[in-house]
Amino acid sequence: IFGTNVISFTYRNVSAISISMPVKMFIVTPNTPRGRKRCTAENGTDWLPWWIQRMTDLTKRRGRNTFPTKLSLAPIDYYRRHMFVTYIDEPDSIQSELVRHRLGVGNIMWSSDYPHAASTWPHSRKVIAEELGHLPKPVIDKVVRDNVIKLYDLKVEGINA
Repeated sequence: IFGTNVISFTYRNVSAISISMPVKMFIVTPNTPRGRKRCTAENGTDWLPWWIQRMTDLTKRRGRNTFPTKLSLAPIDYYRRHMFVTYIDEPDSIQSELVRHRLGVGNIMWSSDYPHAASTWPHSRKVIAEELGHLPKPVIDKVVRDNVIKLYDLKVEGINA
């Protein structure tokens, strides 16, 4: 995830190849420009707290020189500065205070995945209400709208323009 080497792994019976694809998209170094963003879509969020914790534990045990490029920040800080993730319908993840706390809601985006088979359409509003409805409105706004605006630096009339 950091530097030039990517560690493959198996998680929850998911092949190392399928899970390493989003991880490869997340390659950042201390020299990655602060404004550069990475996004992985259709890979969910439930695996990411585990991955970040694994990288954090590794840096604590072996130091920040473990990776090809010395880390100047903690793994979670690189994630929060550069990375965005999407999910389609993942109630156990997005409803988890642990996931929201560990990842932060500033980098998680809901996706309808329209028009693919995994899409929640035409029931997307119902899915959003069921999965996010109990959360504060600012959190919902971030996950379904504001983070997309931030990632793509969009100007939206009535919101930030």
